[in-house]
Amino acid sequence: MKLSKIFLSTILLMVVNNPVVPKQIDLKNFLAPVVSSNPLPALAAIVFDDQKVIASGAIGVRKFGDPTLVTIEDSFHLGSCTKAMTATLAARIVERGDISWTTTVKEALGLQNVDSALENITLLELMSHTAGMPASLRNQWPNLYETLFYHTNWQKGPKGRAARRMVAQLLFFAPPAQAVGSYKYSNAGFMVAGAMLEAATDTEWEDLMRTELFKPLGMKNCGFGPAARPDKVDQPWPHSLINDKPVLVTREWITRTMHIRAPESWGNPRSLGPAGSVSCTISDWAKFGQLHLGDGGDFISTESMSLLHEVRNPSSRYALGWYSSKPSWAAGGTALTHNGSNLINLAIVRISPTKKKGVMVATNIDDGKAGKIAKILNGVVGQLIQAYF
Repeated sequence: MKLSKIFLSTILLMVVNNPVVPKQIDLKNFLAPVVSSNPLPALAAIVFDDQKVIASGAIGVRKFGDPTLVTIEDSFHLGSCTKAMTATLAARIVERGDISWTTTVKEALGLQNVDSALENITLLELMSHTAGMPASLRNQWPNLYETLFYHTNWQKGPKGRAARRMVAQLLFFAPPAQAVGSYKYSNAGFMVAGAMLEAATDTEWEDLMRTELFKPLGMKNCGFGPAARPDKVDQPWPHSLINDKPVLVTREWITRTMHIRAPESWGNPRSLGPAGSVSCTISDWAKFGQLHLGDGGDFISTESMSLLHEVRNPSSRYALGWYSSKPSWAAGGTALTHNGSNLINLAIVRISPTKKKGVMVATNIDDGKAGKIAKILNGVVGQLIQAYF
């Protein structure tokens, strides 16, 4: 009896001193039927809490018609999910004292001949889509957009700072495209916000992201623009859904469908970066999500984190780089959400700071406003929330 007690005590001591680490769940078996029964070349997903990855997986092919498989280490284009990163970067720079949320565009960029209705537009208003900016540069100035698009080169050349300043000057010389104070989602607004951060620090936005966000958060596998290159199949290639089938996006396809000259590589104009150009492995993207499950830690103050999550426009529920709402799956607390697309890739994030859990999914195809791909991915997100939250 005494030996049994000693043995049991020893086992209990071993368990305490060597706790069993829960094994990360592989989501491949869950994702496989989603890919096989839908027009998705590839699909990646991750579920995490504020301390660890709970489940993750990636399945499918990098390029439709090519057998090369995706891996969990592949990078996916995050589109407008970049906006939350740019807003978080801004919080860091504000705390450093280089700029404030109430700094005006006119002050930051030293603009002349600013339209009277836009003289007092601030960094905060730009990042909450209430600054009167146009919904689309392409609709506002087609020739300007084509110029920005064609001169994009993600391998070399200008990173976009001069182009962003030029866009700011054009936008603020003209009357507002929307009523100032009302919500209108605008990539152009985030371009101008990026220009303000660049002026305040005398540093390109891409370089700021690397030093102030990616490096401190350990996001080693994040970059800008399309992860894939037209001459290799080393990362997921972009696709468009046409007639319910994935169609590989090439330079010829861009020229034919968008009626503008294609750049040397795919993706949005490089100058659009602060609004939507980050590419990441889904595991590194989750590190950013984990930051927003907490109070800011050593990265930013609790006050700054609260500010980023605070709704600025009740009708839209937009905060700063996030949509902020209170759905049932968030246990009555705030949920932070966003979709990101460049029309040929799609990414979705849903996190609950109250439950300390988040889910992210990404694919290398999209169909724009048609919404079929978004519906598929939202279904995946819903199932993962139901299973793990």
